[in-house]
Amino acid sequence: MAITVLTHAIVTILICGLVIWLVSFLPFDGRIKMIVRVVVVVLGLVSIVRSLDLLAISPAPSTRISE
Repeated sequence: MAITVLTHAIVTILICGLVIWLVSFLPFDGRIKMIVRVVVVVLGLVSIVRSLDLLAISPAPSTRISE
């Protein structure tokens, strides 16, 4: 369990770093680049927090009555 969470966190950090690095090559205004960087960091943090089960975002429980 711990190795899976650690692996997920490392992969997420590497992907976020790669995306942030690639954004620097886009021919956009500095403000747009900053917005994209912030969005990538926030999504990365949410992904890591969800993998740690600290953020309870899950589908609503089923109200189906089983027989």
